[in-house]
Amino acid sequence: AWSPDKPQTLTCRRCGVNVPNAQYPAKVEGKILEEVVEVLPRILHKYPYHSVPPEKQDYPDERIYLAAKRDYEAREFLAKAALYAALRAKKHRQESGPKDRQESGPKDDPYARMAAVLVLRFAQVYPAYAVRYDQPGQPKYFQRADQPPPYRRGYRSGKWDWLGCLDVPLNLVLAYACLRGSPAVAEAGAALGDPHPARTIEHDLFRASAAFVRNQPEEFGEASLLADRGLLAVGRLLNDPALVHEAVFRLEGFAERGFYHDGLWHQGDASAHRRVLGLIDTWIERLLAGYTDPPGYTPPGGGRRFEALPGAGAIPMLALARRAGAVVLTDPRLPEVQQASWPAPPAPPSL
Repeated sequence: AWSPDKPQTLTCRRCGVNVPNAQYPAKVEGKILEEVVEVLPRILHKYPYHSVPPEKQDYPDERIYLAAKRDYEAREFLAKAALYAALRAKKHRQESGPKDRQESGPKDDPYARMAAVLVLRFAQVYPAYAVRYDQPGQPKYFQRADQPPPYRRGYRSGKWDWLGCLDVPLNLVLAYACLRGSPAVAEAGAALGDPHPARTIEHDLFRASAAFVRNQPEEFGEASLLADRGLLAVGRLLNDPALVHEAVFRLEGFAERGFYHDGLWHQGDASAHRRVLGLIDTWIERLLAGYTDPPGYTPPGGGRRFEALPGAGAIPMLALARRAGAVVLTDPRLPEVQQASWPAPPAPPSL
């Protein structure tokens, strides 16, 4: 865990141990190994690490990247803080009347400024985030920030998060949706020396992260829904019909390959079916519901325009999957009915 009260310290959630400590000290020049990566031309990132003794390694070449872990935890904390601050600012605007807003002025909202500064700062540094392979129980690898495809299968190449399907930062997407058009964005630009803060946020963070996700190998599994969710979120936020159409096209492929003809999820497991429907009925449903293409937009390849989409039901197989989910495992106390397995082969005779 990470806290702004001790920004250089990590605390283990299980045992409460704080690091750096005597066993794992902070980086000292010349005493701790570093992995140096040229993330962009002439821009070097240094990743100090501690080598695990061979007799204690869980996998070959195991290393402990304390600074990278601290940065990861800080990123999660600050992204959530940006969303909470943006929601607080939005609530404040809704509760204050026109007279209160006129008297206080747009510069008296510290929550909006805090959220805008955090979102913009993330947008400024995201282009230099290294592409990394960071999977549990396996060696870690860092690559250039502008590493081109192909990426690893299973969404195992990530920049923002440990999986590429999670690369669109949804907390920041929602925060910016609350802030867009607010004077706080321009104030954040002045504070951080960015003359075009909205462009930096929209292009260098949201469009860049969506492009990284869409270049991942498509496997039509559960993780694909997380990738499509990110594309839809950016498409709706930036009113980008091409991105929305691509996300719907991917969802159609996911539905055709992921569900049987009766609407059941291909794993044949009720809990997996409901887990997939949970993503469809929340994020996907809300991001698609009511969407209409902008006037004059013509889908490439002669595709159909979208007019007031009814949500995920616009994809016929997803509607069928919902109906199938309503009858699968109606009594959750009897999961063995839907998860039956073949009996074990008989034991060989003892004589």
